[in-house]
Amino acid sequence: MANKEIIRPVIAIVGGSGTGKSSAIGRIVNEEGETISENLPPEKTIIWNTERQPIPAENARDFLNVDISTVGKWNSELDWLLKMSGDLSEEANAKLDAFFAKGTDKIDYRKYDYIVVESYTSFTEMLNAHLQNTVGGWNAYNEYAVRVKTMLDKLKNTGKYIFMLAITETKDEASGDNREFIAVHGKAMKFGKTEKEFVVVLYTDPQFDDETGFVDKVYLEHRMNRKNTAKAPTRMFPRKLPNDLKAVADYVDKFYGNT
Repeated sequence: MANKEIIRPVIAIVGGSGTGKSSAIGRIVNEEGETISENLPPEKTIIWNTERQPIPAENARDFLNVDISTVGKWNSELDWLLKMSGDLSEEANAKLDAFFAKGTDKIDYRKYDYIVVESYTSFTEMLNAHLQNTVGGWNAYNEYAVRVKTMLDKLKNTGKYIFMLAITETKDEASGDNREFIAVHGKAMKFGKTEKEFVVVLYTDPQFDDETGFVDKVYLEHRMNRKNTAKAPTRMFPRKLPNDLKAVADYVDKFYGNT
């Protein structure tokens, strides 16, 4: 009997700066020293960091943080990940075991379940700048859209949970509403064109204390409204989804029957 296919969609985590996107990665501790959430397990998580900034978590040093701040580094790391993706044969695993046993600075992606891209918005800026410098003109514009879509398609076939963090940009709709979309560089992937590449798009939804005016807690919004482009399959998540990427992955696993 064939093994059941594991379904792990690429997930976009979207929100303005300071609204809690990165806080969903690692351990969060309140001012009294109490752990609010552990979030993703560091031993199973890799941060693909295009911005070269530490994540805002007390256990940030426990995570493997990979610098992919150039297109060359990004392509190299993605190609290496894909070599260890899918249902590998016994022979392929044996060859990889032998390779790593010799000693290398390469990452054994078989040991990891979660990859966080910090951030998708920064990646699109980096890619656009690279193509303007190497291709230029209208050809760069066309190549940009192809590269972004190709990258997302490759990430959909890794068997890992890929969380793409992104900031927002606002568009004035014909209805008069100001609606938030995933912020990307260049018109080719703006205002809904990026969102259609994802099955799940979650927006940070900070809740403010009525007395102090400070953020009290943060949820992840998974239902589209007039203000954002959130989306997820019906019944995948509870109405109040915690700002916790491990919880997000667990709900997706349960929905698709991965566990």
